[in-house]
Amino acid sequence: AMVLKLADCLKQIVPDMKIILGGPEVSFDSQNQLKENAAVDFVISGEGETPFRLLLDKLFHGIRDYGGIAGLTYREEERIIENSGCGLIKCLDDLPSPYTAEMLNVIQGRIVY
Repeated sequence: AMVLKLADCLKQIVPDMKIILGGPEVSFDSQNQLKENAAVDFVISGEGETPFRLLLDKLFHGIRDYGGIAGLTYREEERIIENSGCGLIKCLDDLPSPYTAEMLNVIQGRIVY
């Protein structure tokens, strides 16, 4: 509830901001999340690493065709579109590590969550 309230406040301040939700709290009922929360633009269901990267790439380049992103539910004018789900990531080694040398140098032994 707190995240949804924050999303609503952020949309009022920056209407063009894109709000993306994911995780078990929202992804089991993604269509209703969008119906009930006008501030939310996208919900990612299932393994989110790949769909999230693909969505950010499209948003960065101004591409509004989200049909090919598995596991994504989104608004298209007045309609809510739910793409087919995505399967499990077969090889986690295919995902780039978030722990880059630069980041590890910056944190210098501190605990990072």
